[in-house]
Amino acid sequence: MGNLTSYARKELERAGWFGKDSLYGGAIADAVMELIKVFEEQKHSGLSASIVRNLFNRLSNFRPISPLTFEDDEWIALGAETGTYVNKRYSSIFKDGINGKPYNIDAFYMRNEQDKTFTGKLWIDENRYIAKCYVKDPANIPDPIEINVKEINGRDLLVNKSELDELEKYYDLEIKDAKTQ
Repeated sequence: MGNLTSYARKELERAGWFGKDSLYGGAIADAVMELIKVFEEQKHSGLSASIVRNLFNRLSNFRPISPLTFEDDEWIALGAETGTYVNKRYSSIFKDGINGKPYNIDAFYMRNEQDKTFTGKLWIDENRYIAKCYVKDPANIPDPIEINVKEINGRDLLVNKSELDELEKYYDLEIKDAKTQ
């Protein structure tokens, strides 16, 4: 057993991942160890190891490794009755109609005061929410952006309006009024 394999096994054991009462009865730890062994057997240097990890992470998350083009061949129609299309290379990118503007349904996720993360409707204030995040540049789509929220009257309300600045670097926000939801 190599250094990385030994290290990974000890860390997973310490955290209880091999236990019968762990998530999936220890199968997660077994799956991780299988990947660690293959990675270690490949004998990467520091640079190649970093490149392989980054590529694997993107590809295993169904994220493209080259810029999207938004050309017609990147889209699949979800159904004639809806007129909605999904991007073949990035499954959280949609558009309404063949000539619609692409939007990302996973542009952000929220973190509440209990440190729980989730997705859903983000309220800017008690009357307005973000309906869609339209992609500004298909070659520059970030991983989901974290937004801190506080639940008020059953709505996940934005805590700090400056957090929208990061979102607006990459997306044109469609903001709707509560009365139009």
